[in-house]
Amino acid sequence: MLYSIRHYYTNMMIKKGNLPMIVITQKMGTSLEMIDNYYADNMVEDFAETLSKKSRTFIS
Repeated sequence: MLYSIRHYYTNMMIKKGNLPMIVITQKMGTSLEMIDNYYADNMVEDFAETLSKKSRTFIS
């Protein structure tokens, strides 16, 4: 249970995007490598979604 809360919290901090990744790693007590290993897929999906939204507004 606690791990799932930690996972959710980390995902939300990454999705907000207002904190540098190094700050997130320090708050979580982990390394940038571990964040990248476990959350990179989510970051790529969010980035793709952001690009898609921006390209739709640019085309319109």
